[in-house]
Amino acid sequence: MGGRVCVGIPTFIENLKEYQIDISSPEKEIDEKVLERIDDLWYCQEDFTDLVRVVLKYSRENIILFHRFFENLLQFVIEIEDPNATSETLGHMRNEHYHFLMYALFISISGILLESEKYNELSELLLNPYTVYNEHIRDYINLGFPNLNNGSTSLNKYRIQRLQKSNINEVSRVIRDRTQGLFKEKDYISEVDAILYYISCFNSKDNNTRLWFPHTCDKSYIDIKVLKKIKSKTHFNRFKILLGVNDIEDLSSKIEFIVSNKIDRIQRFHYGIEHVGVAFKVDNIGSMP
Repeated sequence: MGGRVCVGIPTFIENLKEYQIDISSPEKEIDEKVLERIDDLWYCQEDFTDLVRVVLKYSRENIILFHRFFENLLQFVIEIEDPNATSETLGHMRNEHYHFLMYALFISISGILLESEKYNELSELLLNPYTVYNEHIRDYINLGFPNLNNGSTSLNKYRIQRLQKSNINEVSRVIRDRTQGLFKEKDYISEVDAILYYISCFNSKDNNTRLWFPHTCDKSYIDIKVLKKIKSKTHFNRFKILLGVNDIEDLSSKIEFIVSNKIDRIQRFHYGIEHVGVAFKVDNIGSMP
């Protein structure tokens, strides 16, 4: 089964080139073109999540193949980018359907693993770097999982302004619409987004480290049940690998480091995600067997 995943990676990446956007034709706005390509590529997300559920039933080792898949996908996205194009230019926005696909696939596999409490497998994706070739310096560099989440200027800025929409995050709406039924609970994708944000905080060395942006947390409150569940010491001991801590004392020190170094820095005005020190109630964690 793992061999099928490995063999399919080069073909999948190569086929993505067929979905490039032609920016020379003016008949449609760039955000409409990006949305069309997101729909064209959505079969990839559906096939991918089906494959994840099947493959991970057989062997934990298969998660390494998914890590390799995202490494190759990230390399593809880097290579097609115009290094001279800024985020608000057509040269950049023409590739944002690939950014969305990468984000959608990663949050989907993270959610599947989180929902089934496969924390060790998820740690393989979150704690190991993605090694890609940087043409500018002609050498390999390591990137963290937040680099798989690049947002979308065409949707979150251009489309919202052009259509005078009232929402503040169009990526959130688009992915919510397209992942209905993926998880058992309706708003579980927001919990996953929030957890990925927190994990990126816990694994940051300073406040310059790139964090995961929780697009789907654009509402007043996110009920993160897994953080309530680590009230159980048994559950905390399984979950702690994702936070890079050994025990509750270590967790407390990490939280103090995050707060004092202002690592947890997302603006809360539009996003209902609690501060790390509030979300992780140290006095309560591990208070039950």
